[in-house]
Amino acid sequence: MNKLGAIQNALNRCLAEVTSQEYLIPLLLKRVAKRRNISLSDREIECLTVGIQDAKGDLIHLDLDLPCALGSTEDEVQASLQGLVDDLVFAITDLQGEMTDAVSKAIPKALTEVAEQIASRISDLTPEHLQDLKNVHDGRVASVLQLWGPAINQLDFLRHMVLEWSCMAWEQRLGTYTNPNTAFALHRLVERAYETTGEIISLVREGYADGALARWRSLHEVCVTAMFLAHRSDRCALMYLSHHCVEELRLLEVDKSSGTAHSVNAQLDRYTSDLRLKVSALSKQFGAAFARDYGWAAIELDRKKTTFRDLESQVGR
Repeated sequence: MNKLGAIQNALNRCLAEVTSQEYLIPLLLKRVAKRRNISLSDREIECLTVGIQDAKGDLIHLDLDLPCALGSTEDEVQASLQGLVDDLVFAITDLQGEMTDAVSKAIPKALTEVAEQIASRISDLTPEHLQDLKNVHDGRVASVLQLWGPAINQLDFLRHMVLEWSCMAWEQRLGTYTNPNTAFALHRLVERAYETTGEIISLVREGYADGALARWRSLHEVCVTAMFLAHRSDRCALMYLSHHCVEELRLLEVDKSSGTAHSVNAQLDRYTSDLRLKVSALSKQFGAAFARDYGWAAIELDRKKTTFRDLESQVGR
């Protein structure tokens, strides 16, 4: 659909309506009749409009019964009609304001008409458009599965196997699971990795490779953290488990400073205050660096500050 052409056509039609003889002549007749104190009925205005439109030279044929508003005899009607016709020329200039208003109303009417045409066209094309989108998406799914399908199936099997191994190690206290804090932290991380891997698999099977890649980065972070804790002290795992207080406090303070939290919430304020005291106590217990990002790892590595890159370098990734 040519939208500009449709708008122009609709505008032309609306302008033609307000400038047509059928619209202007009755309007002018009412104006000049009122000026001459002639009360014309709708039927008489209709007859006069048709007569003026069909006039041949100076001859105007009127299909009116006598007497009428123009007079009782043909001479009276002729005289009244001549006066009306003479006044029509002068009445046209008086209509400029009304014509401007009519044209102004024609524009939104034309735009409304075009909007209805476009909406109707979109509605007609919706099933076809949706099918096209589905075809494109199905093609993308096929391409992604062709490239990554076998690997995703293996990954799905592997995540179940890892979770089962973690549960067995948790029950029997095997390997690094002999230390209570490390065992608890590692089991939680394995469960998180299991869920994140499931999200990756679902996204890939639906063709959303970019979304799967984003979740893969999260999986990478979980795996690096688990590998780091597996080779560190049980105290490090305890600091890691306790560090959620720091992260939660930071989120609450950001919510409050940004205005997303409720302006008045005594219970939340009390909870935040208690959490702040808890973080302060943990910082005294483990060290001042504990309250920072990856503070638990900074203390374990005896550094003032640690980043995720430092964790990667520690585990060889």
